Amino acid sequence: MTQSERNLLGHGSLDEGDSISGELKNATLPVVLLHSPYCWSGHCTAAEQTVSWREGWRNLEEYHRQGKAKTIGVSNFDLGLFTELLSITTAPVGVVQDREVRLLAAKTFAVYMAYSSLGTQWEHKLGHNPVFASETLQRIAHLRGLSVAQVVTSWLLQSGVVAIPRSADPAHIRELGIFITEQSAGNEKKEGVRVYLEEEDMRAIEALDGTLGEF
Repeated sequence: MTQSERNLLGHGSLDEGDSISGELKNATLPVVLLHSPYCWSGHCTAAEQTVSWREGWRNLEEYHRQGKAKTIGVSNFDLGLFTELLSITTAPVGVVQDREVRLLAAKTFAVYMAYSSLGTQWEHKLGHNPVFASETLQRIAHLRGLSVAQVVTSWLLQSGVVAIPRSADPAHIRELGIFITEQSAGNEKKEGVRVYLEEEDMRAIEALDGTLGEF
């Protein structure tokens, strides 16, 4: 997956002035997201700040039309901007990455992609990780013989949410390998997904929505 800043995709032509044209020139990317509808402080030049997210989205549509991006989507779009996007797009919005637009996105068959599902982004704001500190998640982890990270990942898979866990620690990577199964079908081997939570676990986790754990 590649994320591109709004201004970089909207600045100049498809072959100049954007950060991902080099990647897309000779490759097809599975997912490309317009990372934000606006420029964050220090991320854009004065010229780039004059470019709207709508121009950036038009370039993403062209990447999709050319087959350089199989799926395109957006991140950090609130409900108003996402509604506007749906009214002007000529290509399917395949992925969204903002909690506020989940319900509307589901009606348009867009996939919801989790962001910081293991809580690391909250450490900068709160000084601790509310996911790993959650008593509910710890209780479920103990009950099912899992780690909190495994509980969260299973909940995401069972909820139909796309997650891309990131880790440079081999032990953490192996920890999440429990979800991949291998099945034989004749002479072929196929990978499957195994999940671990019961219905009551799912309901208990869903009840945490929007509460930052128990904090």
